[in-house]
Amino acid sequence: MKKPFLQSLRVGLIFGIVHIFLVLIGFNSLVGTLLARISGAPLVHSLPPARFMVVYALLLALWAGFGAARQARAKTLGGSLAHGAAAGLASAVLAFAFSLGLSWFLIHRVDFRQYLAVLSFDFIRVTLFNLAPLNGALAVAGTFLTGATLGGLLTGVFNLAIVRSGLQQAKGFLAALQQRFSSLTHGKYRLVFFILGLVLLAAAVILLPLKWGSYWNYVTGTVGLYVVLGLGLNIIVGLSVYRVSWCWGTSPSSPSALTPWRC
Repeated sequence: MKKPFLQSLRVGLIFGIVHIFLVLIGFNSLVGTLLARISGAPLVHSLPPARFMVVYALLLALWAGFGAARQARAKTLGGSLAHGAAAGLASAVLAFAFSLGLSWFLIHRVDFRQYLAVLSFDFIRVTLFNLAPLNGALAVAGTFLTGATLGGLLTGVFNLAIVRSGLQQAKGFLAALQQRFSSLTHGKYRLVFFILGLVLLAAAVILLPLKWGSYWNYVTGTVGLYVVLGLGLNIIVGLSVYRVSWCWGTSPSSPSALTPWRC
């Protein structure tokens, strides 16, 4: 019984370390900014409102609780809840200690940006949910504990027989719907759906850059360039090497030597 709970504590510690790393590189602010832009909320000093940082912490904590309950393979609702709470407690302790460290920088006005550029005073404040230092650290820890416990609870709910049965029925319905849609798109209306897909794709390519702004256009363009580079590398290295290895094989007439007998 102790080993599964030790695993849950280990999962919580891992997610606590992940949280520290994500804050140090400013990823929490990036997630909060993205959520703020989607919801239309204004940014303050290029930083998102504190409520979006709470959402970031909750999402990460939910993932921790879900992972701990799944790894422990808890059979009951109470067991899943307990494993999620254990992971949440471990991650909350790390998050609390790290938040106290950030509070120390804020209280003593220690500018740490020469080492980590994202750690401005405004960034530290919003990471602490714009609360007083100790209250902010407690709020971050409480968010992790609550989110991970909720993640374990949801995992236990999904493992209930009645819920699994309902999900199985929904999965069957979606599979039948997907098969019906596939038969339509590959039938006599194939050309119509193809043209409709091209129109939607063209509309997305034209309208989304106008909504995203210059930063996300730059990020999306950079990602697209690397995707193209990856595909090209796959063609050159993968298919070419496969072709050469297929051509240069062992000939039936001379099985001990590599000869270009196929091409």
